[in-house]
Amino acid sequence: MDAIENTRLAFRGLMPSRRILESVALIGAGSVGSWIAVNLAKMGLPLTVYDYDKVEERNVGVCPYGLSDVGALKTEALKRLLGSYCDLRCEGRVDEQTEFDSSIIVSAVDSWAARRTILNAINNCYPKRPSFFDLYIDTRMSALNGEIYCVPVSLHFLQDYEKTLRNDNEDEPVPCHMRAITFNVMILAGLASMYVWRRWCLQHPPGYTCLDLSSGTPTMVSR
Repeated sequence: MDAIENTRLAFRGLMPSRRILESVALIGAGSVGSWIAVNLAKMGLPLTVYDYDKVEERNVGVCPYGLSDVGALKTEALKRLLGSYCDLRCEGRVDEQTEFDSSIIVSAVDSWAARRTILNAINNCYPKRPSFFDLYIDTRMSALNGEIYCVPVSLHFLQDYEKTLRNDNEDEPVPCHMRAITFNVMILAGLASMYVWRRWCLQHPPGYTCLDLSSGTPTMVSR
């Protein structure tokens, strides 16, 4: 028995077998996205990961990448790390013409422009297969705070979600790795992965989750 099948057997009682071969689309393989990939791969879920960046030394402290991965594409590094645990397909940049073939789409990007591009791509895909697309999960992170939006893929919910987006020039420019602290990254990635699992089990995750670690006592508000 190979590692992929063994992993799926471990989770067979936790999710419907009819969905076990459906793929999750993950956009972004940086600090949060790389750990989401680890979690979902260890659950045996097929993944399509979109990222075009290379691993840099600064990524090693908050990502599962090692120093030997520096200089490699993040998608290639993830495939080496996780390929024995799940079916992992790697893609490059997402643009507004990207055709997603996954019913659950997870964003782990670090700019408002990237989020708008993903939303536009979903809006372009949705009318072609309205009964296929299910859930869009958007993770947002700062050093001691995080947010997760779980958006059912329908025109009404996508329009409401669009109202939460800002412009990059409204924020002070801080590179993602400078906002990342290992424990915050892993908590946020764990929550996002749990929400994927809940939807896989045909449950509804909370529409919005706010994580606050600034007081030293974790506070999480979901609605």
